Amino acid sequence: MAHKLLLVEDEHMLAYTLGELITLLYGFEVFLAGSVAESLRLIETQQPAVILLDLHLADGSGMQVLEGARRLGSKAIIYVITGFEDPELDVQARSLGAHDYLVKPVDPKELKAKLDEAVGRVTHTQGD
Repeated sequence: MAHKLLLVEDEHMLAYTLGELITLLYGFEVFLAGSVAESLRLIETQQPAVILLDLHLADGSGMQVLEGARRLGSKAIIYVITGFEDPELDVQARSLGAHDYLVKPVDPKELKAKLDEAVGRVTHTQGD
């Protein structure tokens, strides 16, 4: 059974392309969300193991998704992805439960390493 990954990105073409790539290369079952509301609905209904989260969304901030995921009791490994480096946002995101903070454009090798790490953590957790 494939692990579930939620990709939160409001640039639809980027989300679709990246989602297809993640499915083909890494074997995740990918769910796409382009808004805070849609993200929280999918976190609740699909319970993804991994979340790739853009911080800037049309209807709010990825920080709202982080807060909502915590409120919903999500155990997902969350990687925040944003277009610019900001140490304060990094600290804030981690304090809300983000595992790591990646800057766009994300290097494919770095993304693969993060997804491999996430699969290892998820597999280890499920084995407990």
